[in-house]
Amino acid sequence: MRLVTEFYFNQITRRPQTGRHTALVYDDQTVVVYGLEMLKN
Repeated sequence: MRLVTEFYFNQITRRPQTGRHTALVYDDQTVVVYGLEMLKN
């Protein structure tokens, strides 16, 4: 599976500001799951 990536600083405005979230990428044969925890100072 070829993962499409993007720089973090290009994504940050579309991500939730706080909390725990799940992101995933999939195709017909594979699922890749990421656990994200956004912390706000």
